[in-house]
Amino acid sequence: REYIPISFEDQTIAIVVQPENDSIEEMEANAKLIASAPDLLEALQGLMKEYKSIADSGDCGWWKAEEQEKYIIAQKAIEKAIK
Repeated sequence: REYIPISFEDQTIAIVVQPENDSIEEMEANAKLIASAPDLLEALQGLMKEYKSIADSGDCGWWKAEEQEKYIIAQKAIEKAIK
């Protein structure tokens, strides 16, 4: 088996073992996604809070953020990440 370092901004973020069926490009993409997951979660939580604040303010019309399909999908993704 070959161990492959995955780097981002000149820092090694993961060292992976290349499975027989995965390409190096796919492994790099997966490692970068895993490494960025905490930042993505924090960003999504912030966006959800802002979106709900705007919806609740009435400044852009009246609707309930928590009833919107994309809001529900994002909320489920957040729950999946933290539970």
